[in-house]
Amino acid sequence: MSLTDDDKQWIREQHQQMKADLLTELRKGPSPAELRQRTRAAVNRILDLESELPYHRFRKLEGDSPIQQG
Repeated sequence: MSLTDDDKQWIREQHQQMKADLLTELRKGPSPAELRQRTRAAVNRILDLESELPYHRFRKLEGDSPIQQG
């Protein structure tokens, strides 16, 4: 069984449509710059939490809870 010219044309059209659909889906996602910004924001939150940890441990060892300060 061999493909007709119409079959080949249909395959080409389907291939082009699939490529167009894929590119459309990829463009819907966040840009690389937005992904970098989100990553940096997450890292900054983690660093903030880690920098507060020794302070709270020290306060606990000293028996002085920040909540008691009120």
